[in-house]
Amino acid sequence: MRADCPPSRFTSLPAGPYKCRRSGFTLIELLVVIAIIAVLVGLLLPAVQQAREAARRSQCTNNLKQIGLAFHNFQDVYGKLPNGGRDGHDKKGDPLDSCCNSRTRAGWNWGYWILPYIDQANVYNLADDSMDPPVTSTSGNNTGENAVARSMIPVFYCPTRRSPKPHSTFYRNDYAGNGGERGPGGLAAVATAADPTVSNGLSGVLVQTGAGKIKIEDNGCRSLSPPVVVPRQPTGRSSLKPR
Repeated sequence: MRADCPPSRFTSLPAGPYKCRRSGFTLIELLVVIAIIAVLVGLLLPAVQQAREAARRSQCTNNLKQIGLAFHNFQDVYGKLPNGGRDGHDKKGDPLDSCCNSRTRAGWNWGYWILPYIDQANVYNLADDSMDPPVTSTSGNNTGENAVARSMIPVFYCPTRRSPKPHSTFYRNDYAGNGGERGPGGLAAVATAADPTVSNGLSGVLVQTGAGKIKIEDNGCRSLSPPVVVPRQPTGRSSLKPR
């Protein structure tokens, strides 16, 4: 059988039938190469994943540092730590164990009040006290509430847990503060004449709005500097909107 192979640049091929050997991989050689590549990928992939997870954990830690510094800066301005929020209408005199959402800006939680100290003053300014419902009203909330809650705050998201995505159009917060003791049903415990020892949350760092105020230097949280703000468990519920 005659095969047509290209002639050499330096010699001429003799006339007549000949076989031309073509270079290439055999099937076995190709399979070996593929197996080696697969082993290398298998060894490198876990290392890449660990490096990415380490970077995500580092970001979560950095978020906690920024939140802690924001607490300190807030206290420098107001002489106390930000409150943990409350439900009801504070100007109307609703009790601290009201349920189940704050009608006024004053009752929003610490996540809102530290916004100017984490470079989010533009979100903070989306609402003000003039947007609160009248004291005489029996319904309605601060009209700036939804605009604030629909704003994504990168510092409030821990990439180890999830990426920033809205939940029913509202963004969440992966970090929860130490609110101290709570009463029956998960509501803030209220001190009474019969039992004045109830802490009303004063044993925690984030005191309920209207229950009092606390500073980092106070005995109740002397060992908690900077304030304890811990990653929220996956089953927790949180958003910039009050509970």
